[in-house]
Amino acid sequence: AIVTLQMTIAGSKVSGQTVVPQTTAGESRSCQVTLNSSPAKGSVQLTATIVPVPGEKNKANNSQTFPVAFQ
Repeated sequence: AIVTLQMTIAGSKVSGQTVVPQTTAGESRSCQVTLNSSPAKGSVQLTATIVPVPGEKNKANNSQTFPVAFQ
């Protein structure tokens, strides 16, 4: 399935999105996301969200937030 990944930084308008053209259920994939602007220096909360694919029933694991430090 084609998967869209969206990244957002809490408290800002900094975000990005990429498409992973081919995935298989249960498989791990890596990708790069280009942000729409440079985040401010310091520690922030970065949220990664997978846009649900057609027919997906369990969406509880589609989003995760991480602490990130930009320098």
